Amino acid sequence: MSEVAFVAPIEREIYRDYDRQRRLRLTERVAPVFGVLLGILFVAATVFLLVRPPTQQFLYLGYEMLGVCVTLFGVGTFAARRQQVNLAAGSVAVASSLAIITVYAAWALTQGLDPFILTGFASFDLAIVLVGILGEAWMVIAATLLMNIFTIFLLFFALRPAGLDDLVRGQFPLLLTQGALQEWGFAVLLLSVARAYQQTLRELGDIRIAFERAQKLDDLKNQFITSVNHELRNPIMALQGCVEILHVAGEAMPPQEREVLFQQARRAGDDLVELLSSILDARRLDQGADQFTPEVVSVRAVLESALGLLDPREGQMVERELHIQVAEDARIWGDPVRLRQILVNLLSNALKYSPPGTAIEFTALPVPESDPRRRTRGVNSRPQLEIIVRDHGLGIPPDQIPLLFNRFTRLPRDLASKVTGNGLGLHLCKLFAQSMDGTIWVESTGIEGDGSAFHLRLPRI
Repeated sequence: MSEVAFVAPIEREIYRDYDRQRRLRLTERVAPVFGVLLGILFVAATVFLLVRPPTQQFLYLGYEMLGVCVTLFGVGTFAARRQQVNLAAGSVAVASSLAIITVYAAWALTQGLDPFILTGFASFDLAIVLVGILGEAWMVIAATLLMNIFTIFLLFFALRPAGLDDLVRGQFPLLLTQGALQEWGFAVLLLSVARAYQQTLRELGDIRIAFERAQKLDDLKNQFITSVNHELRNPIMALQGCVEILHVAGEAMPPQEREVLFQQARRAGDDLVELLSSILDARRLDQGADQFTPEVVSVRAVLESALGLLDPREGQMVERELHIQVAEDARIWGDPVRLRQILVNLLSNALKYSPPGTAIEFTALPVPESDPRRRTRGVNSRPQLEIIVRDHGLGIPPDQIPLLFNRFTRLPRDLASKVTGNGLGLHLCKLFAQSMDGTIWVESTGIEGDGSAFHLRLPRI
């Protein structure tokens, strides 16, 4: 689904969890049943070997292999109950393949290539199907190759009764081709079904992710509305209080006190207008983000301009160290105003959301050609510059990272803190980055002290 453009690692686990639970449920059902059936065969083989000891030593090897298969089914059952899906599925897949090979090899080497063996080729397909249901694509291919080899082995080395020798010899190419094609036909069918299943699984996962994001966004918006009501109430009540005092006291109040009240009322009105403007202009900013003429922009010059716009009181900037690593020739193809707004927002957030005294790191480096994240907006041939703003604050919980760049979104802990904001800064950063054919994301463990690293990639000159 295109709506889920960015999937965080913690959300990607949803895809894996669907498939993991499916394989676990199947293994929990298949392993005990197959283990019991093979255990019965193993007991019967034990009795047979005790009553009539065979002259062929390889039958003892087949008997031992049956014991190994029973053990593997037991391991698969135990691993499934312990939620170890790879061990469980792998044990069952290997045990099933070995069991089929052991039974038919023992029969072919003792009784010869008879109708039982020729019709039993269908059991090889069963092994491939079972591996395909429980395992992954590479396991299907490996099982099919194994069954191909075993089919060739039976046709070449199994004993041939006199009545069938001429028939097998005359139809040998047909039997070999039919067996191999039939096995690969099942393999291709399983791989195609698995591919379609994975696509459906991803779509279902995207729906679940979108639903969970919508729930989280709904909760955050409710909290944001509460926060905005609080921020609106303060200036409105301050304004009303000043007006009420001026109305009651009137001319009896000394001029200096009246001037103080007028200034307080003016500041309250300015705060109210600023808050309302930031909210009401959000739609206009969304629509006009890409209305500019691109040009060559010096990153260092824009950084110096952005630093001059920061409030020195914000995050106690006077106590901070700003580590800058920017080459003099670091330039991008974009818009200086939008780049400056992005840097102001990122640096301001780094100051506000990290403790006083901790350093802020700013780097701007070319992106290597081999970097897998070079693709932005489908353009992967254009050189890119990566700007990183890192702080050492509280960090961001990984499950909340996908919500961070939405409009009017603030984290629950920020809504409960004294840090002011309207939830538009990072949303605008994303809009401005995309308008310049770039991308922006954040990396954080959510562990206090590790902080966050915001990555901005833009086309470079």
